Amino acid sequence: MLLLAIVALLLYGGKLPEAARSWGKTFAEFRRSFSGIQKDINEAIYSEPQQLEYQPEQTSYADDSLPEPTDAGASDGDPPGQ
Repeated sequence: MLLLAIVALLLYGGKLPEAARSWGKTFAEFRRSFSGIQKDINEAIYSEPQQLEYQPEQTSYADDSLPEPTDAGASDGDPPGQ
């Protein structure tokens, strides 16, 4: 710790209080930003999942029959997959 103080005095000299204040403000801003990001991540991870209500599709046909399936992939009478 003493070594750190000596290095700081050599680097900043008489402007050490100003430099320390600047570093303190920078560190505080970093902590605030990191805390906000950490809060957002925790809310995303630990929040209750939104419950979606299932509503089946209501389709009615006039003659109570299903529509005929279409063969979208077949052409020229080839069996599917060839």
